[in-house]
Amino acid sequence: MLAATAIIKRHDPNLNFVLPAVPHLLPLIQSLVEGSGVTILDQPEDLIPALQTSDAMIATSGTITLQAALCWHRWGDLLSYRRVQWLYRPPVG
Repeated sequence: MLAATAIIKRHDPNLNFVLPAVPHLLPLIQSLVEGSGVTILDQPEDLIPALQTSDAMIATSGTITLQAALCWHRWGDLLSYRRVQWLYRPPVG
């Protein structure tokens, strides 16, 4: 995933990448993403605002996929879930 963010950023340097982290994995995640330019969200209250302002996401659990689907209501969405299923919802209105 980090390699993908680097490739995508070369095409559009204005994009931002965020990675929510659960507290018990924070040190490991910090060591893995160090120097990548990926912002780590380590506070639970930061997740919903990040989802509400995101244009796309890659999820590895059904819980975060559901949370994202509930937050994204203004435009079409593209979600990847476990690299196999793609869900597209066209814009409302």
